[in-house]
Amino acid sequence: MNDQEIVMLMTQELILLRKFGLVLVFISIVLALVSTWYVHTNTQARRAELFMGIQVNFRELQAELSALEGVNGPPCIPEPGEMSTYVRYWYFVFDEWYVCRSTVFKPLWNDVYAPAVQSALTKGGFREGLLEYFGRSKLMGKRKEFGLEIAPLYANSCRADLLSDLLERRRTRS
Repeated sequence: MNDQEIVMLMTQELILLRKFGLVLVFISIVLALVSTWYVHTNTQARRAELFMGIQVNFRELQAELSALEGVNGPPCIPEPGEMSTYVRYWYFVFDEWYVCRSTVFKPLWNDVYAPAVQSALTKGGFREGLLEYFGRSKLMGKRKEFGLEIAPLYANSCRADLLSDLLERRRTRS
């Protein structure tokens, strides 16, 4: 084998190695895309499963709320035994808000849950339940974010400022 044939053979091997390298890069990109799609899909599926669990438990709470005497009446101060039911409602609202913060479920919060919450604040003990809830719960470290989401709904339905009412409640209980 002369030098020219050796150079030709080495050139062909380099071309094959480059093609093989490009194929490996392509396969890596495809695997990365598939992995990203799987993680995204799996995350959305877990969120949907969590959301469905919340809904099942929320339906049970709705039955309890329906049994309360003044649930659909004007805002009132609930009896001590009723307050825990109203506070549980707010735990569910927080859970729904928390799950719906993602881009996939955000329209559900904006179009369905936020108007329902605003409507609830005009009835029964929901307003007092919210104030009690904010007094009891740490809100998973999301107090400010949740408060910023609820405050306009509270203002529109109660014609009052949530922060002012919370501070007043704390002051009168101290």
